[in-house]
Formats: sequence, structure tokens, C-alpha cells
Amino acid sequence: MNDEGPDEHDAHLFDDDGNDCVACPACGKQILAVAPVCHRCKAQFVGEAWEGHVVGRPAIGLPNWVIGTAVVVVIAFILWAVL
Repeated sequence: MNDEGPDEHDAHLFDDDGNDCVACPACGKQILAVAPVCHRCKAQFVGEAWEGHVVGRPAIGLPNWVIGTAVVVVIAFILWAVL
């Protein structure tokens, strides 16, 4: 893995076509082709994203605000039903 940024093997990704993004092999969102990690799903790649080799993905879970909202709704429903 090259920590210094794009190398000569990456030159084709920055042609004048303006297409320096690829679909993340893990989540499908558009990311920079030379990204070592997807900024959306946090998948890690061997090399860079355009090579398509995913090393690891974080566990997918619900965001805290979704869990918090669900708890508030359940409590409100219980209070409404009791009163």
C-alpha cells in the first residue's frame, strides 16, 4: 500500500474525463478511486478502492439516534396505553 498518494500506476484514473471515482466494492457508493478506506461504509481495501479487494468491513448496526427514537416511541405508546 502506498501511503504517499497516487502513483504512476494510478495515472489512468485522473485522465481528462473527470472520472476519478469508482463504486465502493462493499457498499456501491461513489468514492475516490485511490481511497484506501470508504468514507461511507468504512470498508478497508488491499491497495486502493479501484482494485476492488475488500479487507474488512465494520459491523452494520443501527445508528444511536434510531435506537433512541424507537425507545422514546415505545415508552410514549406504553404511557398512552396505560393512561
